[in-house]
Amino acid sequence: MLRDHRAFAHSATTHGLQRIAVPVVVHDGASGSAPWMYQPWLQTGVVTFDVGPTGEISGYRLRTAVAGGSGNRHTDARSVLLGDSVFLFSGGRWYGQRIDSVATMSGPY
Repeated sequence: MLRDHRAFAHSATTHGLQRIAVPVVVHDGASGSAPWMYQPWLQTGVVTFDVGPTGEISGYRLRTAVAGGSGNRHTDARSVLLGDSVFLFSGGRWYGQRIDSVATMSGPY
């Protein structure tokens, strides 16, 4: 996630909030035999949330684009906010979703 600060996206909402999108690669589960090994890859996606004028956070959501076992793990992701939609560019492919959607992100394109 913190590999490249340019991967983050920021946009003002029509409700006076600041929307943030951060691409993430999620690892979890039992790691290999060596303690320095990564835990298994679960998913790549985007975390979105809104920040209010006094710093309160609302609408936190992890949006899955690629689930483990269904694609390749890439760490070169970028997020884009456009209107009421969020997009992820990862591994040379685009994924997208409306902010109010609860489904997995559409793609790859």
